[in-house]
Amino acid sequence: MNNDLIEEKQKTIQTASLEAPAQKEERWQKNRDRINRIVDENGDPVDKGIREVVTAFNVNGFPTTGSCQGHIESGLGSSGPWIDVQTPESEEGLALLESNALNDVDRKEIEAELEPNYRKYLASMVQALSNFYETRHVPFEQQLSIQGSRPFSFRVQNNGSGLPQAKSAEEQQKKLRIYQTELLAFGEFLKERYFNS
Repeated sequence: MNNDLIEEKQKTIQTASLEAPAQKEERWQKNRDRINRIVDENGDPVDKGIREVVTAFNVNGFPTTGSCQGHIESGLGSSGPWIDVQTPESEEGLALLESNALNDVDRKEIEAELEPNYRKYLASMVQALSNFYETRHVPFEQQLSIQGSRPFSFRVQNNGSGLPQAKSAEEQQKKLRIYQTELLAFGEFLKERYFNS
């Protein structure tokens, strides 16, 4: 490498470190704007109560593919909030795996290619949740954990989300607010981590 190229790289690194807060703010805003424009197959946007958390996931390198701020289901009790994460590299591979166009050898080859990257994302989320709960002490059912939802993707949700819920509507609403508050707190943790790193 010649000296001019080395100096140019050093200037780029110095400039990037000086601009880092502004660049981070710009990246945050671009992700927030993108998330505000997302609609699902029914034309519904990302739930307003979870958009900041979805933004925090994405800027921290956890690409989201679905989310819900939680709600009370008639006759079924409450459903807690959740966010699905899927590695971007796996999207095309999953489409192939879900088709019937592959033989067993090709299927195993694609799975072997996707697995290491998926494990990196999973390990990063495990570490983020471990750091979050290092000093935060809440009941187990309120805590967030990683649940498998599809191959090469995972869901972050409260441990109590799938448990039978309280009977009265008031109790269901209280439990839902507790679960939502926990996910919002994790979102704030990720946001702080992003802006302070």
